[in-house]
Amino acid sequence: MSKFLVGIPMNVRTKSTAFYVASSFLLTLGISFPAEAHFGFDFHEHGQQDSSNVSSFTIPTNATEASNTLEITADGDTPVVLPDVDRPGFWLFSDNAEFVEIGDNTDGQLALFDFITLPGGPLPHYHTLEDEFVYVLDGEITYQVRDQVFTATPGTFISKPKDVLHAFVNAGEKPARHIEFVIPAGIDGLFELLGQPGTSDNPPFPQLPTPELLEGGFQLLSDFGVVAPDSLLITPPQFGITQEGDPELVVIRPGEADGEASATLIVSNPEDDSTVAEIPVTFEDGERIQNVEITGIEGAENQNFELTLVDPIDTSIALLQNKALLTLGEDNTYTLIDGYSPDDFPLLLPDPNPNSFWLGGSNYTQVANLNQTEGLLSLFDVFIPEQNSGIEELLTAPTDLALYTLDGELTINVADQSFSADPDTFIYLPEGSKYSFSNFETFSARTLLFTADNPSELEEFVMTFGISDDQDNVNIPEPSLISGLLLMACSAGSLLKKNRKSLDQKINFRVN
Repeated sequence: MSKFLVGIPMNVRTKSTAFYVASSFLLTLGISFPAEAHFGFDFHEHGQQDSSNVSSFTIPTNATEASNTLEITADGDTPVVLPDVDRPGFWLFSDNAEFVEIGDNTDGQLALFDFITLPGGPLPHYHTLEDEFVYVLDGEITYQVRDQVFTATPGTFISKPKDVLHAFVNAGEKPARHIEFVIPAGIDGLFELLGQPGTSDNPPFPQLPTPELLEGGFQLLSDFGVVAPDSLLITPPQFGITQEGDPELVVIRPGEADGEASATLIVSNPEDDSTVAEIPVTFEDGERIQNVEITGIEGAENQNFELTLVDPIDTSIALLQNKALLTLGEDNTYTLIDGYSPDDFPLLLPDPNPNSFWLGGSNYTQVANLNQTEGLLSLFDVFIPEQNSGIEELLTAPTDLALYTLDGELTINVADQSFSADPDTFIYLPEGSKYSFSNFETFSARTLLFTADNPSELEEFVMTFGISDDQDNVNIPEPSLISGLLLMACSAGSLLKKNRKSLDQKINFRVN
């Protein structure tokens, strides 16, 4: 018999996306100074459970009756609550990755990271050991998946499958926030070894990479099954800094660097789109960094020039990091900034008509289904209206479930206890856990609900027994109807377990 006790902080802490002037560069690409998408979304151009497992208990009538601690006694696996207190976070490239769950409580099936992304981004790469899935919460993030590029907006979901080349950048001036689901867990070790410890509100200062740092980073990526093919890119730490002297552009080769590689840097006048110069950029075998002198602009002042890296030979060009804008000032000064903005790419918008269901007084909007994730993940964005006491009958988790609270203060009812969850709280509910949630506040609450353990069961449960409607049409059934639905669901849950399809063999991911 084991006992679980966790303290929940009293103060609500909403994750900050405030932008700080001090930005950082880590490893190869880093952060500049401020200066495979699923087609369920629209692209636009800018301009087993039975009835004995249903329990009842007295739900608190207001938030003050809910405890700030949760104490659970269980015979087997126990629910886990991880409030946002002293979570480790690491800066890598332009990202601050906060470790929400690294697989300790999910049997290694899934890791969850809360990312704040500043301007800049990682090199093109792919993972051989894990699939990655992204849910954008704030800001805009521009992605390359294979050879497709697009800017993702809040509410969009992006798949980055195993063995598929991808990259992403924040091409805007404001930070962005996204949740990263990694299946299976294990990539956290890369952040710990390659990244720099720190919080999202205190990024390290930007610095240009050294050849030794690039080579060491490439080797460490390989150790974690991350492949970085040969590519050339314009590194962001040089952006936003006014310098003196003859203009230079730093081009790096952060991935594989075997043999010679070359490209051409086009210098053009954006006013008339004329080409001013074509500068060869050649890397020798193993060479990592080139300082390219910008020619063809001698004597110019107070003028802008576009710099574009094109025509790779025996290498590739990073599609999101191959352009810069050069501004020549007076007194032999110059400034470089990113040549792209989010507006330069097709815009990925949320599905305007997502599957949405009312269940137990809350609205479940389907973010990711089994087809989008190849059976690996089911994800719902759950809206809980204000002054919602929930239901007296507790649900029984049909499979291992997890929640990550986003907004408001949610009351979680587990077994015969209740506790208050602030934003950014992670809750893990093993299969068979008795649970529900309530909202006693005068403002709505929001949480993610997801699973990588037999996700078809969560999807079937919500879609079969929920009432289809969006969150603008509050649809809370009478208690008697809820009880009937729950009893039906319990019976159906048993039937579902008896008739699992072969897909479950694929999605029941566990790490030996």
